[in-house]
Amino acid sequence: MKQIIYIVLIILITSGCASKKVVNSSFSVVNVNSDTSFSQNALIYALPKTVLKINVELNKIQSFSGPYYQYAKKYLGIDDGVIFEDNVSYDISNIDIDSYSEPDTNCFFLVKSQNNDVANLLNLSQSGLILSINKNVDIKNEKQTTNFYNDNDESDFFFINQSVKRNLQEINQKAYKIVKTDTSSVKIPVTKRYTVVKSTELKAEEAANFIIKIRKRKFKLISGMYEKFPDGEAVGRMIKELDKLEKDYLSLFIGKTIETKKEYTFSYIPDESLMTNQSILFYFSSDNGILINKNYINRTVANKQISGYPIIIDVENLNLTNKLKRESYEPDFQTNGFFYRIPDYGNVRIINGNKVIASKKILIAQFGKLCSLPSNLIKNNYSIEFYKDYGSIKSVNQN
Repeated sequence: MKQIIYIVLIILITSGCASKKVVNSSFSVVNVNSDTSFSQNALIYALPKTVLKINVELNKIQSFSGPYYQYAKKYLGIDDGVIFEDNVSYDISNIDIDSYSEPDTNCFFLVKSQNNDVANLLNLSQSGLILSINKNVDIKNEKQTTNFYNDNDESDFFFINQSVKRNLQEINQKAYKIVKTDTSSVKIPVTKRYTVVKSTELKAEEAANFIIKIRKRKFKLISGMYEKFPDGEAVGRMIKELDKLEKDYLSLFIGKTIETKKEYTFSYIPDESLMTNQSILFYFSSDNGILINKNYINRTVANKQISGYPIIIDVENLNLTNKLKRESYEPDFQTNGFFYRIPDYGNVRIINGNKVIASKKILIAQFGKLCSLPSNLIKNNYSIEFYKDYGSIKSVNQN
């Protein structure tokens, strides 16, 4: 008989799952916390625990002042809506609460058999979670994603198109030259031409005049004042392009705001021994965004004060399976059967100060009840399928 040996190194095994032995003439099932004697014809399966996955979408708002902001009122008469200095701010635009499963180190079970039949009974996932008994179940292997955080993403915005005219101008400057005659010297005025860079105010005036010219062109198109008038579709396209051009030049005076999105993912494992789990998920401030490294809090880096306040995750065990945990409902672990779970609900809240900013009621495997399958199911060749993420029964069918 071909020997099948499954050896799994288990670290950090503590109490929390059933440890009583299930015995019959062919195989036995026991928590590895009670029996770590791995032998031939042995197999280990695990029940899952729920890991909360918190996806946070951050909105970054960058405001840039235009190069001609100080002339917005003088040349365009604009008082409101002008950005006078560059600024960056953050806000949390969305939070999504999800979950995934991983093996529970408290719930590894050792299945010992007198022969190799036990290897044909169980169908396990890649991480050792029980999927089915006496049934083939195919699942997609879930790929773990990498969370990449680029903290040095400060971007500069440049107003490239600042004028439709040259940046240089020619100026006349009077000078005098001395002409010598036979009897005297005469000072004669002359004019010299120089090429100089235009002043900021002059360029602002030219840009404002160009905006007014665009508005006049749009008015003539809309009112039909041109002698030769394009067709309707062409007029619409021309007006659209003029609107875009006016908006670009207007931003030279009132400034521009750019919004970008950034996503973060945080994981948290609720503790089934606590009725209420609370922990700091991350730190956040409207000036600095999400701060993952708490060592940066309340420090000055590059002459910038780094500050933030905690965002709390709160998980309440709703304990809906409490009746199943009473002594009168305890299953008889002395009968033959595999262990499975009945998950329970938890209420997950994300808290900012005294304000709940996100919440979700979600199934949490480790909050639930541990049970044992009836012995006659295995003896009578039943096929049982389990939910991979919760360890609960999905279906029972007789083959």
